[in-house]
Amino acid sequence: LREITGEDFTAKDFRTWAGTVLAAVALGKLGGSETKQQAKSNIKHAVGAVAEILGNTPAVCRQCYIHPAVLEAYLNGNSINGFSPNTQEEFGKQGIDLASAQAAVLKFLQSSSSEKSG
Repeated sequence: LREITGEDFTAKDFRTWAGTVLAAVALGKLGGSETKQQAKSNIKHAVGAVAEILGNTPAVCRQCYIHPAVLEAYLNGNSINGFSPNTQEEFGKQGIDLASAQAAVLKFLQSSSSEKSG
């Protein structure tokens, strides 16, 4: 990967990016939640869906492959804007607009990072 990209990326970097984007899409599909308990349940569902796609357990997926800012934002009543995820069946087949989703997640993470440092 380093040779192809010319950067110091590993397979884990790509899996983490995919897991983060897919989690954001899944949470966007689930919509907002009215209670913290519902938000936690939605996060559990989204992590499970991403874990299935990545071939990991939900615990490993959450710990290693989903950026915590995405889950924290959802738990606090925020979501990542900029794309409209499709149905669960299409999500399972990865039939989503990945370009829009990736752009929205990147913008969110950059914004989240600048808020913490500034």
